[in-house]
Amino acid sequence: MAESLIPFAFHVATGRLVEVDEVPRGLKCGCICPGCQTPLVGRECIDRIDHFAHKTRNSYEETKTECNYSFVVSIRAMCKQLLSELKRDFVIPEYHLTSEPQTWPSPVSPANGKQELLSIPAYTITIPAKVISLSPQDIRVECNFNGVVVDGLTQNRNLVIYFVYEGRPIPELLLVSNTADVVVIDLVAMEPVLRTKDKLHSIRSRLSDFIYDDVRFKQLVSFESSSVHIADLEKLVNETKHLTENEWLKKQDEDARLAAYLAQEALNTEVRDQQRWEEARLKEAQRRQFSESNRRFRADTPAFDNAHAHKKLSMEEIINYITMNGAKPSDLQSLVILDVIEVGINWIIVEKDRIWYVTSGDWRTANMRYAAGMRTGIWVERTEELDYSLGLRKPRANVEW
Repeated sequence: MAESLIPFAFHVATGRLVEVDEVPRGLKCGCICPGCQTPLVGRECIDRIDHFAHKTRNSYEETKTECNYSFVVSIRAMCKQLLSELKRDFVIPEYHLTSEPQTWPSPVSPANGKQELLSIPAYTITIPAKVISLSPQDIRVECNFNGVVVDGLTQNRNLVIYFVYEGRPIPELLLVSNTADVVVIDLVAMEPVLRTKDKLHSIRSRLSDFIYDDVRFKQLVSFESSSVHIADLEKLVNETKHLTENEWLKKQDEDARLAAYLAQEALNTEVRDQQRWEEARLKEAQRRQFSESNRRFRADTPAFDNAHAHKKLSMEEIINYITMNGAKPSDLQSLVILDVIEVGINWIIVEKDRIWYVTSGDWRTANMRYAAGMRTGIWVERTEELDYSLGLRKPRANVEW
């Protein structure tokens, strides 16, 4: 028979499970294998944990029993003994109750008639870890709970302890219990840690800490009053769905309002642009009409009774005089035209107290600027000599454009 590394053995004299440090070494340990009843020897190792091993093949042949007492089976046996002997606080790990992600069709939006698929992620409620005190009087070992033989059960039946390893899974009946906290302890995950030699702590003391205090190898698979927590989780999910629907409807209403506002603004802009275009077209038409009706040249017409007192200037002299003595505009006052005289492709514009000389480039390309009251060209103050030379008479009614 191949050698089996066994951390705990059955001590015949005391009827208890012991580890190597509690008994003499070798055959003097007085221990047998709980699985095959073969005598065991205690071994102290340097590179491995101290352990028991089956005696020689001859001893095994005397028992005529196949041994299935593995490392994890030995650990489970000691765990049950620790539950029935020790008085310690037992830590129940926290539990995370998680919902499924939700996807559902939205209500039809009254704002725009749209309907979409809404979704929310999974939500989790955490039942916090808690600590209860256990004593040998409070817990029973290897007893029935709802048709399942469990490793540990408290007297008030509100805590179940079950050890699992390969070939010993969690029974389905324990997963649906809501009358007790069902704590599963994974011995397979615990095994590599226990196989590591620790000179300061025995296997028994480490195993006791793992069972009672440590939560690394524990899992809460079902818990007391789970229906209450499930109802709380469902309430949270339903509230979130309702809030998501309201936010979606609110957004649809805002989108509809924004679309209506933008459409109205576009219409208003189009109307304003049309109005500006019509106003500009009307002013241009008025300007052209006024210009056509006032195009004349009165060089041969006397303007005043005392005309003989002034020298009559030629049009060239008038333009030279304005060009040499004139100034460019420095303000943006409204333009009030009394008369317009066409000089070839250029213009002489008469105001109440000024005379302007405007080139064709300024006048014809900037007529809209004139309509807006923006002056260009060169001007001089009106004089009797200029009025006489231009044949101007008394000012007519002002025309603004």
